[in-house]
Amino acid sequence: SPGSSILGYTLDNVTLTYEENPLIFYNSYTTTTGPVRTVSSKSFETPLKATANGHYHCDSTMEITFTDGVKLEVKDLRFQAFRRSESGDFSGDVSTCDALSQKQRHYTVYVIVALGVVAIIAIIVVVGVMAMKKRKRNSYQHME
Repeated sequence: SPGSSILGYTLDNVTLTYEENPLIFYNSYTTTTGPVRTVSSKSFETPLKATANGHYHCDSTMEITFTDGVKLEVKDLRFQAFRRSESGDFSGDVSTCDALSQKQRHYTVYVIVALGVVAIIAIIVVVGVMAMKKRKRNSYQHME
């Protein structure tokens, strides 16, 4: 709530319960369905943080490493601890992962490089046009 003293929340590790099934896990070591297993992740290098009134969103692919060598690949991760919307939509402030910021930085670099290339081409064209005009002027002979 707005008057709450909670500033935000953090997802620092995950517990996963799964059943190893060779039909689902293509590189499974067993040919029969195994027992139900529960594994925990190590603490994330960078905890996933969101504000109390918002949610977390990471559009890139993340790999979460668990105990017993289990790895989970997650894409388009969203979570919200204090859901206010009954519709199931995520609401409030959006906290994003560094990957989104890196993606945005890459786009910025691409735009700057493209503008630099356009500027260089424009300079080459201007210098070429000036050289052509000078060559044309020098090709005329003056009459005396």
